[in-house]
Amino acid sequence: MTCLYATYDPALRHRVAARAGHIPPAQVTSGGKARLVDFPVGPPLGLGGLPFEAASIHMPEGSILALFSDGLGPSRTTQTRSMSACSWWPS
Repeated sequence: MTCLYATYDPALRHRVAARAGHIPPAQVTSGGKARLVDFPVGPPLGLGGLPFEAASIHMPEGSILALFSDGLGPSRTTQTRSMSACSWWPS
């Protein structure tokens, strides 16, 4: 299982995040330009005992951090379910 955990300090416009095997989020500027944020990636959850490293980025006014998923893994049947989710965190 993967995870991305992020916090945001609106006074400093500062976001800190750590990834556990999850794909990187995208930072989107108020002008619509997007880039993937290369937060350090740790091992997926459940592997036990391995370290996670957090990193921080500055969030310019009007920018957002877009979190998304590349889908769910195979279900208990032979069919694969797929779902994409997106969360927009304005700054």
